[in-house]
Amino acid sequence: MKNQKGVTMISMVIVIVLIILLASYSVLSSRDVVTEVNVQTYFQEIKLVSDNVKGLSLDKKYFKDTFEPFKIENISEYNARVGNKLRADKEYYLLGYGEEGTTEIMKQSLNEILDVRNIENSYILSFVDSGNVEVFLVDGVRIGDNYYYTYEEIHSSYSNVTKK
Repeated sequence: MKNQKGVTMISMVIVIVLIILLASYSVLSSRDVVTEVNVQTYFQEIKLVSDNVKGLSLDKKYFKDTFEPFKIENISEYNARVGNKLRADKEYYLLGYGEEGTTEIMKQSLNEILDVRNIENSYILSFVDSGNVEVFLVDGVRIGDNYYYTYEEIHSSYSNVTKK
């Protein structure tokens, strides 16, 4: 029995524990990468929508006429979905790309109006003044423990996350 060569139970347990630790680290790291990619996608999409809508807002009458079919009559049903940021004294318009009931014809019409393609999320717009429009991401994007609904919020929080 002396001089037996082989793996002891203790060394085998240590190797298994090390493998489990490495696997859990890689799973957590990949989850962070997926979150970062999702946030980047939301960020780019809301930036694209915001920029294109601002170009249409140079003329208030044109803006209102263009988006009139998408006007929200009852903001209370959407207010919670944008972090309670909507005010009763303003007019809002829904770009319902990700909404149930939005037909392909409506999506195609929005694509032509905004000159965009492959938008997956829904947005709420409000005309502020010439060249200035508020754009809210419906249902927001989760970064850490918080949800963010505007380009500025997403940009600020995303910048803070990537600096860490």
